[in-house]
Amino acid sequence: QNLKPEQTSEIEFGLEGVFFNSRLGFDFSYYNRDTENQIVPIEVSGSAGYTTQIINAGKINNTGVELLLFGTPVSTNDFSWDININYAKNTNEVLELPEGLDKIQLARAPFGGAFINSVEGATFQELYATKIVRDSEGNAVIDASGYYQTTGELESMGSVLPDYTMGIKNSFKYKNFDLGAL
Repeated sequence: QNLKPEQTSEIEFGLEGVFFNSRLGFDFSYYNRDTENQIVPIEVSGSAGYTTQIINAGKINNTGVELLLFGTPVSTNDFSWDININYAKNTNEVLELPEGLDKIQLARAPFGGAFINSVEGATFQELYATKIVRDSEGNAVIDASGYYQTTGELESMGSVLPDYTMGIKNSFKYKNFDLGAL
């Protein structure tokens, strides 16, 4: 009953161009998006009979670029070759968390000790793992059970999101036959 609706505001601009009788072109976009009150489940103590609670998260910012290049290097009566190259890069940051929370755990790895969290000032969906104790030479310390000894503290292992995405699509047409390759 206390949930607020998720709200997103965005500024986006782009530019596109087509040249040489539509045989070469591009499409470029830039965006800056703020999302507030995302609805997320968080883990809570099971003593009340529930293990999760649905809350509104804080504020997340996404900025990014998207670029599409396309062309037709070969075009005859019987044969054509079209190529598309796309590239996208998104950078995000958790700007605010709900009052009283220093992180929101989004997922837990099945092998224990690793979590996907939202932490203020970090990227959204950053992977955290329990810090391993190391000796003076930097070697991991193994306990009597054969497991890595841990400090109980979480440390960032990086984001689960890719730095960028990219793809190339080729389409070939010969008379009534089409072949596409990604």
